[in-house]
Amino acid sequence: MMGATTILTSILLASSIIFTGVNSEGLDIESVEQELQPLASKLATITGYSENEVLYQVFGELNFVLVEQANYGLTCWAWLKCYGNPDDLTDPLAHGLLIHELGHRFINGLHLGFKDLHMNNGYYDEWGNYIHVTGLDANGNYLRTNLGYPHGGRPYEQHGVLSDDYHTYGEDFADTFMNWALDQCTDDEAGRIRCGWMDTFVKEHVKHKPNFMPEKGAMKRYDYTNIARPE
Repeated sequence: MMGATTILTSILLASSIIFTGVNSEGLDIESVEQELQPLASKLATITGYSENEVLYQVFGELNFVLVEQANYGLTCWAWLKCYGNPDDLTDPLAHGLLIHELGHRFINGLHLGFKDLHMNNGYYDEWGNYIHVTGLDANGNYLRTNLGYPHGGRPYEQHGVLSDDYHTYGEDFADTFMNWALDQCTDDEAGRIRCGWMDTFVKEHVKHKPNFMPEKGAMKRYDYTNIARPE
């Protein structure tokens, strides 16, 4: 039985007039479209599909559903069910959350485990010290950092450091996917490694339009990834 603070939304299902296959129940469809626009633009450039159809071509039908909960703050899951208030999506701290969840869907759809991702990334500073950005630490445990982001926490990391899911490659991937789509990685070595790795990964794994010939430079491969770490 639902708690007293839970209210089932009465807003009917709305379909996007911009993006094929994007629907929303409970969340304002125009706010959803605004949130997804940067990702659609980036994927369209990579795949050759139009911005209108690229989300459907890459992810299939997307149905965002909100269950209203007072004083909860917006949270969402990879199956695109969200909890919170309709206005929460316009909160600056929630910016990118829907793209974060699509990052989960993207990697889940590829059925790749951590070993398949080659997501151990770092670099050497000017003094020759290895700087760990993401991946396994010396003890073989997954260790996240907020290097490459303007700062830790929301809106750049959708799970806080106290979350049991923080130090997992799935959450790290989803946040990197989000920040890549929104061009939010920092203009330094760590930021270039993060977004460079994701740019290469998406270009190599996303569905492309048949016979699409990208513009010169559009399929540039980055060489920032998987620098060998010291023993």
